[in-house]
Amino acid sequence: MATDEGASGRRKVVLGLGALGALGAGGAFLTFHNPPPWVATEVMTPAPVSLVLALNGHVRARAEVAVRPLVSAYVTKVAVTEGQRVARGDLLVALDDRQVEARRDQARAALEVQKAREAQARSAARRAQGLGASVISRADAEAAELALATAEGESLRLSAALAEVERELAHYRLIAPTDGVVLSRRVEEGQQVTLQDTLMTLADPEDILVEAEVDELYARRIGEGLSARLRAIGQSDIRDGEVSFTAPRLDPDSGGRRIEVSFLEPAELPIGLTVEVNLIVAQYPEALSLPRSALVRRGAAWHVLVAEKGRAVVRPVEIVDWPSERVMLTAGLQSGEQVILDPVKLSPGDEIRVG
Repeated sequence: MATDEGASGRRKVVLGLGALGALGAGGAFLTFHNPPPWVATEVMTPAPVSLVLALNGHVRARAEVAVRPLVSAYVTKVAVTEGQRVARGDLLVALDDRQVEARRDQARAALEVQKAREAQARSAARRAQGLGASVISRADAEAAELALATAEGESLRLSAALAEVERELAHYRLIAPTDGVVLSRRVEEGQQVTLQDTLMTLADPEDILVEAEVDELYARRIGEGLSARLRAIGQSDIRDGEVSFTAPRLDPDSGGRRIEVSFLEPAELPIGLTVEVNLIVAQYPEALSLPRSALVRRGAAWHVLVAEKGRAVVRPVEIVDWPSERVMLTAGLQSGEQVILDPVKLSPGDEIRVG
């Protein structure tokens, strides 16, 4: 009985070990045969692809005129307000010109006196010519002619001096050099201004463009003539545009390249408004593209995982690295292949099921 119990005890141990071994084997079997994960894929299909660079820009007048004084003086009158429309020749700012006016009056009075002297000299010269050589000596006649010439020369000098003072006086009245709107005004009555001060800025609000800056990574791809799609903030309308200017050099501070985009049709937008700019850098009638999330970077190279015979297979690819959610392929895949869209949790060779 003891032997049987011992034997039975040994059998139980063996069975127990056998059961544990069987359980371990069963566990290994279950782990090994877990069903492969479902994966989402995209079938590579040629389609039109556009390389679009998205920027933010601002509306700016094509030509802005900074109004600066040509003399230093106190402001006696500001004739316009910010936002006011002005016509060419309208008074903008008047400066204190009392001293120059006094000099003008003095120059005008001196010229009037000299004109009277010139008239007297001319009358004397005519009399000398009329009397003849029998009545007046040749020396007296020549003296009369010389006096007239001297008087005429002095009149010319004083006339030029008066004109110079009048030109200087005009500097004390700042007038609009062109039709437009006062974009900004930075001057008040009683203020003393200098030649370095910008008193106001004028622009034509109907002749506008969009100014933006392109990152240096893409600056070399941008040139005049590129098409653009423009949408002003707060509006749904999409307007057509074209790059009309590219700066010849990069900004040393920002590293960007300034561009100007012109509207192809007249647009009425306030200056300074933010505008979304989509530059059409390149267009391809048929190309393969995929979501950026499907890419895996290994060192300096890009790879994707494709679904092939129930497994994830790695493929090196070449792309146009562009700032967008989808990227264009230039090599590595063929039409009809299935690219796994979320390769992060997979390794090459893993079994998969395509959902």
